[in-house]
Amino acid sequence: MSDSFSQSGDVVARVIGVTKDELKRLANNGIVIRTGPDKYNLIGSVQSYIKYLKMTDDQKQLTQVQIADHLDMSERNARDMLKALNIDWTKSTLHEITVAYIRDIRGKAAGRSEGQGELTRARTDESLMKAAKLRLEYQREINIVVSVEDAAEVITEWARQANLDYTQGISKLVAEIQNKYSIKVDNELVEKIVCPTTDRIKSHAEKLGRSLIERIDDIPETENAING
Repeated sequence: MSDSFSQSGDVVARVIGVTKDELKRLANNGIVIRTGPDKYNLIGSVQSYIKYLKMTDDQKQLTQVQIADHLDMSERNARDMLKALNIDWTKSTLHEITVAYIRDIRGKAAGRSEGQGELTRARTDESLMKAAKLRLEYQREINIVVSVEDAAEVITEWARQANLDYTQGISKLVAEIQNKYSIKVDNELVEKIVCPTTDRIKSHAEKLGRSLIERIDDIPETENAING
């Protein structure tokens, strides 16, 4: 068409019902006819734009500019997004690209949410451990808690004293019986009963002490660190 049909961008944009920016994009994609700086062939552009509108979505050649406009991003971001998602935009519809983009955003958002949840749980666990450690240290200072080693020693000492008292009590009982009834009690018979009994008490106390220490040794390091 002759340049005599050229009109400014404002005029052509109003005629076909688009903005000047949209008109420029249409010209860049070869849909309207640009004849010079801010000049367009009016009749040829109108005819070409009408033909473009009559085309089906499958027939229209999708451009990266259109993809960027549709997804509200720059053309460079659109190009990077298409590359990252491995999308052949020349063979894809705008709907297919939009769905792939939304699914990618949704997946990333879910990943961030899960990661944030794990970080929050880790921070909460750390705070609980620190609080427990401080509480335990305070309880030690005011003698509310004792170490397992001390507890095991107390149990063993209690058994030793209990056996001593038990043995002394039996000896006094034997002496009283002998004095009252003027009889002789066989000491071997007494020891046959007393010694196994005191041995069992001692063994049980030692077993309890060992089990306390073994339980602490079996606690994972993260829990043991609280008590350290």
